[in-house]
Amino acid sequence: MRIAIYARVSTDKQDTQNQLVQLRDFATKQGWHITREYVDDGISELKPTAGLNQMFADADRHRFDLVLFWALNRQNQVDGWNVIDEHHLRKTFKFPDFRKALGFVDRVGELAEEQGHHPDIFLAWGKVEITTWTHKINGLTESDFILAAKIDQLYKP
Repeated sequence: MRIAIYARVSTDKQDTQNQLVQLRDFATKQGWHITREYVDDGISELKPTAGLNQMFADADRHRFDLVLFWALNRQNQVDGWNVIDEHHLRKTFKFPDFRKALGFVDRVGELAEEQGHHPDIFLAWGKVEITTWTHKINGLTESDFILAAKIDQLYKP
């Protein structure tokens, strides 16, 4: 499996080099091939950063299968998405009618095909519920948070 490693810090008590050492070790033990490492040094909070932006661009080009990262504390990066049992992300989107909800489902379906990352989609009158996780590892990866952020960009109630 081709993986990317993403290391970042959000406080001055964290160290990306320590993260990289442990993430490389974990990937090696899993027998995974590391294709690239993305690092955002300095306190990056929730602002877009060079490493994260490059990772998004490479994800769009399918240069890796999944992203390995230090900790599951990214839920603040995707507004309104709930982390369920540290296994999947879920969000409900509201619409004024069925037609607009269906149009959103179509846009999400196109994105899912482009990304090669397919969420569960529940469509009902006036709402769409989306649940996503990485099936290959049966859990969450940074790729799920990337998909969630891209789905949010498609939302036009």
